[in-house]
Amino acid sequence: MTIGTRRPLSVFTYYLRNKRKVVPLLLIMTLAVALMVVVQSLVSSARDTAMAIYGSYSNVEVVAPRVKSQVDADKQLTDALALLSSERAAVATAY
Repeated sequence: MTIGTRRPLSVFTYYLRNKRKVVPLLLIMTLAVALMVVVQSLVSSARDTAMAIYGSYSNVEVVAPRVKSQVDADKQLTDALALLSSERAAVATAY
């Protein structure tokens, strides 16, 4: 008794009967997996290189003086919020 007659729905029976369909499928799957491995290797090597170069900066704290433009921006924002709250209060009392 052959494998094909004993188990007609077996995967191996399908492979034996349809070699012309299975071989290209296996080649495409092999190329897809190889491409994924290559891409993963490139990404991993880039990440490892970046960590080797810039990894020492992970424990650095930046100390900088306040810049005048940031202080001015804070003042403008505070003034705008105060104006908005006063206008909201005026609208609320009008109704």
